[in-house]
Amino acid sequence: ISQASQVRPNPLVRAFRYAQVAMIDYADGVMMILQRRGSVFPQSFLFTLPSLFLTIGLIALSEEVPDASSTIAEIIQSDFSTSQVWSAMTLVLIITTTFRTTQALQRFWEGTSLLHQMRGEWFDSVSCLVAFSRASMEEKREEVLQFRHTLVRLTSMMHGSALDEICCNLEASQTVIDLHGLDLATLQLLRECDSLGFNKVEALQHLIQNLITYNQAIGILSVPPPILSRVYQTLSRGLVNLLNCKKISVTRFPFPWAQIICLLLLFHSLITPMMVVSIIRNYACALIVTFVPVFGLISLNIVSSQLEMPFGDDTNDLPLAYFQEQMNRALLLLLSVEADHISGIRENALNDFSRMLHFINGKVDVKRSGSRALLDRSMELEILSEWKQEEAKMDVAAAKDEVKEEKPPEPQPAPAPAPAPAPAAPAPVPAPKLDLSRLLEQLQRSTDALQSNTKATQIVSDIITGGARSLAEVSCIEDPVM
Repeated sequence: ISQASQVRPNPLVRAFRYAQVAMIDYADGVMMILQRRGSVFPQSFLFTLPSLFLTIGLIALSEEVPDASSTIAEIIQSDFSTSQVWSAMTLVLIITTTFRTTQALQRFWEGTSLLHQMRGEWFDSVSCLVAFSRASMEEKREEVLQFRHTLVRLTSMMHGSALDEICCNLEASQTVIDLHGLDLATLQLLRECDSLGFNKVEALQHLIQNLITYNQAIGILSVPPPILSRVYQTLSRGLVNLLNCKKISVTRFPFPWAQIICLLLLFHSLITPMMVVSIIRNYACALIVTFVPVFGLISLNIVSSQLEMPFGDDTNDLPLAYFQEQMNRALLLLLSVEADHISGIRENALNDFSRMLHFINGKVDVKRSGSRALLDRSMELEILSEWKQEEAKMDVAAAKDEVKEEKPPEPQPAPAPAPAPAPAAPAPVPAPKLDLSRLLEQLQRSTDALQSNTKATQIVSDIITGGARSLAEVSCIEDPVM
């Protein structure tokens, strides 16, 4: 059994270890130069110090011993300044260092891509199996829960053992989900894999395939075999990604190439000060000109040596503990009660295609925060106001239809035979006008208060005003005098 299963680490120790192996977060800017974690500046500066001391010594020698300085200057001028020896050597060193840096970056990105693919393939397999077992939850609840918990523990240990296998640190061990919850026969089998020299990841994948086949036979996984075969394919692809990771961890950068770069860096560190002193005699300028090329090439070589092995324990390597932590959390999600939830829509959800098309065509402001999308509240109010607008139009149209269908009331007989009033000057009816003016004043105040609101609120106020006028017209029609 792996070391993680034998000793349960202290949460504080685990948090400190997680912080040590997490990827370095930084922001581009001048202050980034002062960040120490993950920086190669201290190590590169130590290797650059001999060149700086040699530069200072040559300048001091040329000043204190005139005869010696003239002889050194003559040798330097004749052998280095007029020839292209230093330039040719520097060019060869730049080409070899650039090639190593390019290969290191390719290995680094390939390593992180393979780790993500491996995790995705294995999680997809477990997710499909949990979904396949949902149909048997009501009839065989205990068997389904036992299958899921066993599958999650085996997958967590398989992923952690895979990371331990590719890690260059032999003492590293990943945290798995309740490994002691497995039965004793399984734990004994895994212990024998270490003593017999078997690959633990391959043994765990075989146990998972046996578990899937058995539960499919007893009816826990009630899916057709062609659909279930996809799970076996994703499991195999995850193992293939692991083998490609092992290819990176086992195959190092060629030793002769690294040896040539180391030798050229040594010569470059010795010759550069001599070349600079033959041109510049000022201490500050000579130190700066010597420091820049030597420090730059040494830094690139150190960075390349760290990135070409992305599964190590350097601060710039991939955070394997982070990958295991994310895998464990994803697997625990599948054991929660919400994992069997069937999603649906609400009763007042959009069902009309035209409204849904109107919903996505510039009517919703989507604010993204990470992988989440939140709808802006003002746009939601706008959509609701448009729905209210359509309902108000339908109500006004229905009211007009009812008024048209009603017959006009019969005129009341006059109490006394009085002559009819002149039609040119009808008597005003004060009550309807007073009600209408009061209503218009209220609507005017509401419209003034909503002028600074969104376009949707303005549309709603116009609809309310139109509805009020329609009601006024209806009241005039119902009045016999009017």
